[in-house]
Amino acid sequence: MAIRELQEELAQFARERDWEQFHIPKNLVMALAGEAGELAEIFQWLTPEQSQAIMAMPGP
Repeated sequence: MAIRELQEELAQFARERDWEQFHIPKNLVMALAGEAGELAEIFQWLTPEQSQAIMAMPGP
């Protein structure tokens, strides 16, 4: 699937749910910050070696 096709599918998904009203810069930045915080929490106190080990683990 091309990037353009994926973008259109995601846009259609949001339109069908009337989510576009929430996709303003402030809301998107706040959501991104929250997700980044959750990711940072995983790595916060790890050594470089421990963080590399996590990245080598298989996903769910």
